[in-house]
Amino acid sequence: MQNFDNRVRSVSLALFVVVASAAAASAGAEAAAELSGQWVGNSGIEGGKGGEKTTLSLGAPDAANSSLRIEGRTVCSLRDGSYSAEADGAVTLSFKGANGSEACERLAKGKFTLRHAAARKLSFQASYPGADGAPNLRSGVLNRYP
Repeated sequence: MQNFDNRVRSVSLALFVVVASAAAASAGAEAAAELSGQWVGNSGIEGGKGGEKTTLSLGAPDAANSSLRIEGRTVCSLRDGSYSAEADGAVTLSFKGANGSEACERLAKGKFTLRHAAARKLSFQASYPGADGAPNLRSGVLNRYP
């Protein structure tokens, strides 16, 4: 009888883990879907002189229809971006193409992370290789527009 009770507990625990994982994944997908639209703010390179106007347009999750535009001394436009929710609540974003300088090309190869900062606000962070190979970090806060 004790073996039966142990098996029931093991199956119950396994079922609980599966249901909890599915619920977390579903919540993450819903959070990612809420991000679609336009986000505007400023971002800057860590150790840099200030923020540059940053516009992020997010399409549907997991579709390559998002874009990022950074207006500094030169304009950098990233295109064909897709994003998805992570289990920790963050959203990762990647791009397939860039229009702009060599630095813009490097930025397109970076790792982008979005997190809810407050109502209608996202924190934005991108880690990408610098010209010297050392990592650059660009971050900022974007507000939903309109």
